[in-house]
Amino acid sequence: MIALDIVLINNPHFTVMKLMLVFGFCALLITCKKVKLTEDQLNWCPYEKGDELIFANSENEFEDSLLLRITDISIMYPARDVPARVVGEILRVKTVKNESYLDNYLLSLYAIGKHFISTDELTDESYSEGRILFDFTEESFIFYDVVGGGHSIEALNLIKPTTKMIHKIKYSDVIKLVAEAPERYRERDHFVHTLYWSKQYGYVKLVRKDGATLELKHFYRNGRDILEDLPKTE
Repeated sequence: MIALDIVLINNPHFTVMKLMLVFGFCALLITCKKVKLTEDQLNWCPYEKGDELIFANSENEFEDSLLLRITDISIMYPARDVPARVVGEILRVKTVKNESYLDNYLLSLYAIGKHFISTDELTDESYSEGRILFDFTEESFIFYDVVGGGHSIEALNLIKPTTKMIHKIKYSDVIKLVAEAPERYRERDHFVHTLYWSKQYGYVKLVRKDGATLELKHFYRNGRDILEDLPKTE
């Protein structure tokens, strides 16, 4: 780095502004710490690009009523700065609905910090926490996951999964999440107060404030319904 600085300074065509940009970039490399999502955190995303999810709506006598196609799963920087010089990864799952050109995010995973400490004291363990934001948004069913920017994956790992029958399909890894949204959200007709999540299959059931439900009916991957592998009841 010292040798590079000498060459640049002796170059008559190298302006002061270019020098400032170089030093600024070097300082950024030194002070920024990139925090990556761990394998355990990434496992909370059960989706792959191209997956198709078909939900049945109780309002339509459980006929197929909502198709979500996973169009993109991407990991990018920056997700969040905690503190300002810590850059965390973000994984986002993007979908389109019922062949529409409008897309939306279905799920977001963040790598963020657990402690507000100085950059000099950062270790991989200090900034290992992940958060998951359940972004399910449909015109008549919206889950407002607004508590602290999502749920701590560490806390979710402590919840014991249960076996639950949903739309005649038996899941063995379901957790129940209740929306903790402000009152102004609860008053909306599309407010989803309860979400059932399978770590292997993702969204399996959403319950709206009036009792109406969306239930996962088919999960197509590479042209095959992978829910066919699960036990069923008549």
